[in-house]
Amino acid sequence: ELHEIEVTQTTGETEYEKACKVLDQFERHIAKQEKPRKQVVFSEAHLQAKQQALLGLEDAANAGNSAAMLRLAMYELLGEGLIANEGADKVAGIEAGIEAGAEWVQQAASKNDSRAQRLLSKMYYQGVGVTQDLKVGKYWLEQAAENGHIEAASLVDQWQQAQTLINTQKQEQHSLKRYQLLFAVIIVIALLIIILV
Repeated sequence: ELHEIEVTQTTGETEYEKACKVLDQFERHIAKQEKPRKQVVFSEAHLQAKQQALLGLEDAANAGNSAAMLRLAMYELLGEGLIANEGADKVAGIEAGIEAGAEWVQQAASKNDSRAQRLLSKMYYQGVGVTQDLKVGKYWLEQAAENGHIEAASLVDQWQQAQTLINTQKQEQHSLKRYQLLFAVIIVIALLIIILV
């Protein structure tokens, strides 16, 4: 989805493009393999090239390039980023990578990148890399919609329609209870009239 929505970048574009060329080659190679991503093995030289590309992404991200922030976040969230590769403890590295990935997504979202805002909303809804918080997830979904993310706008519209239906159903249930109560009062009055007459 990174390339589907055009986001004008004013900084770090050269570093980002260089890093993407290398990382795209890795992604194409992984896609050609008919096995899970974690099972694809690379030589030490290839891993060093990937590390250099990730460092280039980090430079672009630190310069304020939100596309670089998102791409770096994806690698961190997959456990293949700079943070995940640092330590000897693989589990701790993956957890730290997920936190770093979430931080990169938040930074990109704060730059009004609708892709990052939509991703951040998903992360909050699911509790990935952040504490699950549906209200914050809804906020970022609405921000993405306001900034032109088509899927987010559609989801916000569907959510509003669902809320309207829920409110209508509650009103109908409330009205039904009132009618039932009124009917019960009429029956009691009718029974009293029959008994007294």
